[in-house]
Amino acid sequence: MARVRVDVTKAKGFEALIAGDYVVECQKVPTIVASKKSGILMQVLELVVTDGPDQPGGKSPVGRILFYRSSLEEGNFFSKMALDAFGVEYAKGGWETEDFVGKSARAKVAVREYEGEPTNDIKRLKPIGKKTRGGRRAAEEDDL
Repeated sequence: MARVRVDVTKAKGFEALIAGDYVVECQKVPTIVASKKSGILMQVLELVVTDGPDQPGGKSPVGRILFYRSSLEEGNFFSKMALDAFGVEYAKGGWETEDFVGKSARAKVAVREYEGEPTNDIKRLKPIGKKTRGGRRAAEEDDL
């Protein structure tokens, strides 16, 4: 049997980010997984927060990880929203997942309860500099 040599003794608990607008960057190639319930393929973006509102206690959200999942069914609005927000080129033939890497977008983040604990949901993605309904403009890329 293999022994895992990782020290997790100082690991901290997970706290959901407060609801608000965040700037996020895709730093890894999105993964494609099958939904556990339906078997439909999903694209999963792992996004790193690069700017956003301070958290309780004055903590910075920078470096926190958020996930955005969207179905890869034909005509899916949520996949198109991600492509447009990150400026990834696409056509009828699809897109290249690695084109997300290194690109940033604005994420409207909400908090919901999952299995009795608060967790984050990305409700909307927009290109940098565009407003979400009821939200403030995130920093322009030059401001970061």
